[in-house]
Amino acid sequence: MFLHSRNMNGANGSYLFIDLTNGVHEKRKIDEYILRRYLGGLGLASYYLYKEVKKGTDPFDEGNALIISPGLLVSSGIPTASKTIFVAKSPLTGGIGKAVAGAAIGPEIRKSGYDLIIIKGRAREPVNIIIENDEVKIERTDLWGKDTRETQETLKKRYPGYHTAAIGPAGENLSKIAIIDSEERQAARTGLGAVMGSKRLKALAIKGTKKITPHDPEAFKDVIKKWVNIIKDHPNTQLDMKYGTGEFYAWMNTQMGTFPSRNWQQGYFQKSYDNLKEGELSGIDPYYWAPKYITGYHPCPGCTKPCGHMFEVKSGRYAGTRVDGLEYEIMYSLGGNLEIDDPEAVAYLSLLSDLYGLDAISAGVTISWAMEAIEKGILRGYLRFGDPDGVARALKEMAYREGDIGSLLADGVRAAYTRLGKGKDFALEIKGLEPPAYDIRGIKGM
Repeated sequence: MFLHSRNMNGANGSYLFIDLTNGVHEKRKIDEYILRRYLGGLGLASYYLYKEVKKGTDPFDEGNALIISPGLLVSSGIPTASKTIFVAKSPLTGGIGKAVAGAAIGPEIRKSGYDLIIIKGRAREPVNIIIENDEVKIERTDLWGKDTRETQETLKKRYPGYHTAAIGPAGENLSKIAIIDSEERQAARTGLGAVMGSKRLKALAIKGTKKITPHDPEAFKDVIKKWVNIIKDHPNTQLDMKYGTGEFYAWMNTQMGTFPSRNWQQGYFQKSYDNLKEGELSGIDPYYWAPKYITGYHPCPGCTKPCGHMFEVKSGRYAGTRVDGLEYEIMYSLGGNLEIDDPEAVAYLSLLSDLYGLDAISAGVTISWAMEAIEKGILRGYLRFGDPDGVARALKEMAYREGDIGSLLADGVRAAYTRLGKGKDFALEIKGLEPPAYDIRGIKGM
C-alpha cells in the first residue's frame, strides 16, 4: 500500500547526512529503486552502511557511519510497528553492528521528513545534534560526563516537545559494550554507544511536525483497525501486558531447562528453585514481582499491547529505583546468570546499566565469566555469584574503566579473556557478542 503508489507515499524519499568533522549537514534524496528494494529499517540502514563505510575502516575511525533508521511503518499508525534500527561497524564484533529499540526518536525522524540519519566524522569537542524538520544544529554540549537520564531530562527541558537519545559514561569512555539510550529504551547490542562516543556525539534531540500520508488513507485506516482488533483479542495480549516479556520464565526453567544460570553452567536457576517451598515463586519470576512493583505501562511508540512496564521500589534498601522492566533478558543477565534472585536488586542493577550506558546483556555475561574465573582461581577480585553489591561496583568500574576489574571487563568477555590470557573455555560469546537468554543446548537453531 505504501510503496506501490506512484508517488511513494509513506516513505519520505530522503535522508539526513551529518559530517561532524566539518560541522556540516545535507538533506539527500534516496533513489526510488533503493527504497523499493530495501524499504526502511535494517534493510535501508544496511545498504547505506556498506555504501558509506570502506573495507578495513576501524570502528572508531571518522569513516565509520552511525545510522539511525526507523522502520517503514513507524509513525504510520500500524500497531506495534515501533522499532528503530541503529547500525554501524561494530567495535565489539568487527562486523555489521545492529541494535534495535522502541526509540522515541524514531517517529520524530520520520515526521522530520527523513527515512534515516547518517552520522560520520568526529567533532572537535563534544556536541549534541538538534533537529526540527529541516532545521539542524550541531551545538557544543555541557552534558559530557552526565548519565543517560540526566542528559536527556536536561535536553528535554531545554527543548520542550523534542525526543532524545544519548550515551552515558560507558560510551564516552569507548566501552565496546556501550549502548545508546532513548528515553529508557535501549539500542543496546554490539557497542554502538562507543561508536557514538568516538564521534564525540553526546546526544540527539529531534522534533518532527510533518505528516506521513499513505496512498489511500481510508483503506489504511481499515488496516489499522483490523490489526488493533486482532492484537486486542489475541489470548497472549493480556499475559504480555500483565507480566511482560518474561511471562514464560518459569516454563523456560522448569519445563525446558533453557534459562542460563551461573555463567551458563546450568540450564535453570537452581539456587532459586531448590530453595522454594511448595507454592512459592522464584523471586525474579514476573508472576511474583509484577503485582508488587509495577506502577504503570511503558509502551514503545505506537504499541497497543505494551509489554513494557515501570518497575518502582518505594521502600527498603533500593527505594527510589525506577526503571523500565523487568525485561526477560534483564532477569537473565543481571539475575539468574549471576545467581541473584532479588527482583529489587536486579531492578537496581538494570537502572545502573542504563544510567552508565552499558549493554546489560553483555555486561552481565562478562561479569558472570569473571565470577567463574575467580572461583576457578585464575582471577583475583571481589565478584561473587549472588552478590549484587559486587555487581554494582563492577558496572561503575566498567563504565569508567576504573580498577583492575573495570579495566579488564569494560570491552566484553572476548577482550577480557584475551587480556587475561585464560578463561576462553568458559567464556560465552559468538563472534565477540555475548549471547541472550536462551540456552542453545536445549533450543536448537537459536
